[in-house]
Amino acid sequence: MKVDRTCIGSSPARPLEWAQGRADAPITLIEYGSLTCNHCARFNDEVKPALKQAFIDTGHVRFIFRPYPTPPESLSVAMHILTICAGPSRYYELVDAFFQRQQNIFQAATTRNGPRDELFRIARDAGGLTTQRSVACLRDQAILDQVRASMDAGNAAGVRATPSLFINGQAFNPPSQQRYDIENITAALNAELARLGPRTSSRPKAARQ
Repeated sequence: MKVDRTCIGSSPARPLEWAQGRADAPITLIEYGSLTCNHCARFNDEVKPALKQAFIDTGHVRFIFRPYPTPPESLSVAMHILTICAGPSRYYELVDAFFQRQQNIFQAATTRNGPRDELFRIARDAGGLTTQRSVACLRDQAILDQVRASMDAGNAAGVRATPSLFINGQAFNPPSQQRYDIENITAALNAELARLGPRTSSRPKAARQ
């Protein structure tokens, strides 16, 4: 899908800070992810629900998903723009919907009409966006700048692949090949809670997928 933009570059805007979880949670977990990344979709659909139940909903973790578009870039950028357009109250709902319908979107992208109708339908159902609003957002430079700013922040943090996770500013790089398995992430979050001291060391039970 075409988006009114120049190629992704740097931006003076601030990276996205819309969060799930308590503002005063002892841990901030940031994911840099792409809505066209299949590994990100797996993490979002299969791993994150367990993390949300064990850590986010219990007040231990504040979670932030930041856009980091990957190929096909024009499609990825358009999807991220629409999620931001939905606003903070519907942002994560639309992120979830795009991940859950990722394969449908890819299939639509191979057709003569492209993915536009599928994207706008999902944006309407999960994000509350009218077609007119979606079209306007894809032309909104300020929203594109937010996507760029989040990507800039990821580059500065050393992101090289998606998804990439950061626990209180530190890259999460476990030795296991299964770096985003629930067991690895649970262990890392519990270790951070213990490091922070007695006030936060009441560790959640092991999260389950």
